[in-house]
Amino acid sequence: MASGTLPAVAGGGEAAPAADAGGARADEEARALLPPSPSSSEEDLEERAYEATEKVIVSLADGPDTDDLEEGFATSPSPTQPPFSWRKLWLFTGPGFLMSIAFLDPGNLEGDLQAGAVAGDTLLWLLLWATAMGLLVQLLAARLGVATGRHLAELCRDEYPDWARRALWLMAEVAMVGADIQEVIGSAIAIKILSRGYLPLWAGVVITALDCFIFLSLENYGVRKLEAVFAILIATMAISFAWMFTDTKPNMKDLIIGILVPKLSSRTIRQAVGVVGCVIMPHNVFLHSALVQSRKIDPNKEHQVREALRYYSIESTIALAVSFMINLFVTTVFAKGFYGTKEAGNIGLENAGQYLQEKFGGGFFPILYIWGIGLLAAGQSSTITGTYAGQFIMGGFLNLKLKKWIRSLITRSFAIVPTIIVALFFDTSDSALDILNEWLNVLQSIQIPFALIPLITLVSKEQVMGVFKIGRNTQWPWPVYVSHHGGMPASNAAMSPRLHLHLFLLFTLSSLPTYSRLSVPTSAAAAANANHHVVTSLPGYDDGELPFRLETGYVTVDEEHGAELFYYLIESENDPRGDPLLLWLTGGYRCSVLSGVFFEVGPVRLALEPYRPYEVGGELPRLRYHPYGWTKSASVLFVDSPVGAGFSFSRHPDGYLVGDISASLQLKRFLAKWIADHPDYLANPFYIGGDSYAGKIVPFLAQKISEEMRAIDGRP
Repeated sequence: MASGTLPAVAGGGEAAPAADAGGARADEEARALLPPSPSSSEEDLEERAYEATEKVIVSLADGPDTDDLEEGFATSPSPTQPPFSWRKLWLFTGPGFLMSIAFLDPGNLEGDLQAGAVAGDTLLWLLLWATAMGLLVQLLAARLGVATGRHLAELCRDEYPDWARRALWLMAEVAMVGADIQEVIGSAIAIKILSRGYLPLWAGVVITALDCFIFLSLENYGVRKLEAVFAILIATMAISFAWMFTDTKPNMKDLIIGILVPKLSSRTIRQAVGVVGCVIMPHNVFLHSALVQSRKIDPNKEHQVREALRYYSIESTIALAVSFMINLFVTTVFAKGFYGTKEAGNIGLENAGQYLQEKFGGGFFPILYIWGIGLLAAGQSSTITGTYAGQFIMGGFLNLKLKKWIRSLITRSFAIVPTIIVALFFDTSDSALDILNEWLNVLQSIQIPFALIPLITLVSKEQVMGVFKIGRNTQWPWPVYVSHHGGMPASNAAMSPRLHLHLFLLFTLSSLPTYSRLSVPTSAAAAANANHHVVTSLPGYDDGELPFRLETGYVTVDEEHGAELFYYLIESENDPRGDPLLLWLTGGYRCSVLSGVFFEVGPVRLALEPYRPYEVGGELPRLRYHPYGWTKSASVLFVDSPVGAGFSFSRHPDGYLVGDISASLQLKRFLAKWIADHPDYLANPFYIGGDSYAGKIVPFLAQKISEEMRAIDGRP
C-alpha cells in the first residue's frame, strides 16, 4: 500500500472470498490464492514430539461429527458436550500410565519403605495428598501439551531468553541424570537379587541400559505397543506388591487411620520430606506434556481440545490412583514388619529384600524374589520413561532433529556413564547406596522449581493458552507449593536460605516470558515493528484532502500463522486527546468493516448515484463528506475482524481457522499491541460497538478486557 493512498473500494471485495464461510469450494479457492507458506520448510526442520504418522487416531466412526461440534463451540456460549464413551477413553489411555511410572520408580519405593519402617502408617495421609498434588501438576502439563500442540521444553525454547532457556535445559538434564541414576541402580539391585548375587551392580547397570534400547525399539511398531509394555510392567508391580501386602497381613485399622488422620512428628520429618520429594519428578512434567501429543488432536479446534482434556483427566486420575495403591502396599508392608524395630533405620533398597525374607520367611514363593520382581519392573519402566523424557527435553530445548536411536544413545549416555561410576564406587556397603539415594532425592527437590515455575507461568498466559489458560484461583497456591515443596528441609536451619532462593527463582522466571517474542510487546518494541500509514486522500473523494485524519495499518495477532488484522483509525474532528476512543466492529459474518465507514458511523458516505465501473476507463463510486458522523465527537477505530475479513489476512491457511472465541481473543491482543503503539489514547474513555453479528463478539471482548483490568487492579 502506498503511503497517503487507500486502494479503491472495489479492491476490498477481493479479500471477501478468503473470509467467506460458505462451502468447501470457496474455501479451496481462497487457499489457492494464497502464496506458499514461508514457514513450511521451517516446520519440517523443527523437532516434534511425534510425527503425524505416529499419532493415534482417537475419533470414532460412529461418534459425533467433530466439525459440527466445533462450529457449535464457535457460535454457542455453552455447546452440548458429546456423551462419555468407554471406547474413546480406551483410545486415550496410555500417556497417563506412562506418566505414573515416575510415581513408582525405585526412588519412590525407597521413600515408601523408609517411611513405613520409621513412621509406620502415620505418613499415609501425606502420601495421599502428595499424590493428589502431583495429579494437579500433571493435569496442568497435559493441559499445556493438548491446548498448544507443543510440549513444555519447546515452549520454554520460544518463551524464554537464550540464557534462561539454556539454564532451564541444564537444570532439566541435571534432574534427569539424578533420577536416572536412582532408577538404573534400582533395576541393577533387582537383577542382583534375582541372580542371587551372581551379577554385580555394574553388570546390572549395563543390562538395564541395553534393555532400555530394546523396549524403546517397540515404538517403531506403534505407540500403543510401547504403552502395552508399560501396562505389563505396572501390572507386574501391582501384583508383586499386592502379594506382599496380602502375605504380611497389615492392620487395616491402623491403615485407615493413617490415611484419614494427619500426624507428623519431628522424628519422622526426614521421611515426610522423602515421601513428598519423590512424588513430583521434574522430568515427568516435561514428559507428560509431550506424551499427550501421541493422539491426533487439532489444537485449533476447541471441541477436540476440551474432549481430549476430559479423557486425559480421567485416565491420569485412574493411573495415579493405581500408583497410590502400589505405594501404599509398599509402605504398609514395611510398617507391619519393621516399625518400632532396631532394623528400621538401616533398611534401604539394597538390603530390603533380605530383611523381608528374614522377617516373613519363604512361603509358597519367597518374598525376597517377589520384592526383586517388583523392583525390577519399577526400575525397567522408569528407566525407559526417563530416556523417553530425556529425548523430549533435549529435542525441545535444543531443537535437535535427530534419528530416535541417536537421541536415545545420547540421552542414555548422560545417565549410564555416571551410573556405572556410582555402581563401582558405592557398591561397598548397603549404607553407601542409601546415603547416595538420599542426596539424589535432595537434588530432585531442588530442581522442582525449574520445571514447575515455567509450567505454571505458561499455562497462566492467554497468549500461549488462549481460552484454556488457568484462572487466578488455580494460580495462587502454586508459589507457596513450589517454595515449600522444593525447599522442605531436613532441618530448620536449612529452611530460610532455600526458601528465599526458590522465591527469587519464582519471581525471576515468572517475569521472563514478558520479554519473549510470543508475548505482547512493550511500546518500544511495537513502535519498532509498526506498520501503519497516514492517508490524506481517498479514491472517489473529489473535494481535495480529507477533512479528518485517517490512519491505516496492520497488527499481527497470530505469530505462528502470520495472521494480521487491518484497521482504519479516524481521529475525532473535535478533540482527539480528550474525546472517547470507539472500537467499531461489523457483522457479516466476515464482512469488511468499510460498511461501517461508508454506511454507518463514518465521516464519508457513498454518493447515491449510478456509475459504470465495467466500461473502458470505468468510473469509481464517488464519496461525500458526512457532517453527522460519529467522528464529530469520538475517534473511531474500525477493524477488519476476524482474519479474512476485508484486508485482514494470514500467510498460512490455518490462520483463517478461527471461531468467535479465538477471534475475540485476537481482538484483545490487537488492542494491547495497538494501544502500546498509540499510548496517547491510554487516557481516553474507551467504548466498544458494532452491528449485526458483532453482537456476539462485543460482549465477550468487553468481559475479557474487564477481567484483565480487574486482575491488574487486584479486584475480584
